[in-house]
Amino acid sequence: GRFDLAQFRKQLDQSVGLVSVMATNNETGVIHPIQEISSICHEFGILFHTDAVQGLGKINLDLNHSSIDYASFSAHKIYGPKGVGALYAADPGTITPMIHGGGQERGRRSGTENVAGIAGLGAAASLLLNKKFSSEEKQRLQNLQSDLETQLCRRIPEVEIFGSDSARLYNTTFVAFSGVESEALLIQLDQKGFCLSPGSACSTGNIEPSRTLTAMGVERELARGAVRISLGRYTTPNDVTRLLDALESTVAWIRDYSI
Repeated sequence: GRFDLAQFRKQLDQSVGLVSVMATNNETGVIHPIQEISSICHEFGILFHTDAVQGLGKINLDLNHSSIDYASFSAHKIYGPKGVGALYAADPGTITPMIHGGGQERGRRSGTENVAGIAGLGAAASLLLNKKFSSEEKQRLQNLQSDLETQLCRRIPEVEIFGSDSARLYNTTFVAFSGVESEALLIQLDQKGFCLSPGSACSTGNIEPSRTLTAMGVERELARGAVRISLGRYTTPNDVTRLLDALESTVAWIRDYSI
């Protein structure tokens, strides 16, 4: 799932006006080289935007010392309120409004601001400035992820963790179990009190395999069994142990039942 910079460069010419790339994939958690991508874009005079929603607070993203032209963020990924986000623009003058009016918003968008949401985003973001808290939380989640993935491979046969050989977010594990469809697995886990997903929230309800895995060349049958496990601020070692027990027994039950 790594970004191929050489192949990317071949796609660019003077007809391209804007490139938009996720900073981190929202399913595999693989981290993309957005600084390098941005630099390549600028060689061709192309503006670069990154969707940094998934990576906010988890990757080093210093916009004061980067060549990124635009970046978008969402509050709910850092425990802020849903329905509010932020757009960074190195040169705000390059933004053309889609909804005209709104002198109180510098003419960029008419309508009343979501004041409570904006304040909530600011409060959530302020926690990320606490370097001691952020560093300790990163290490804690890295340990949990390492334990989770080590035990998954040790306790359950025929497991595939996607993107495991790439730099990834420490809270995201995208995994598939051979011979097990994600829908059956998720139903059983839900009854045991665990909320996993078959991919990104944007694709919930879609019975087709993950487009990310399809692009990575993963076989269709294996891709249809992929589930995403997300760790967070309130995840404990006991939660991971309980999930491992549930996964081990549920995968074995589905495989036996399917034979």
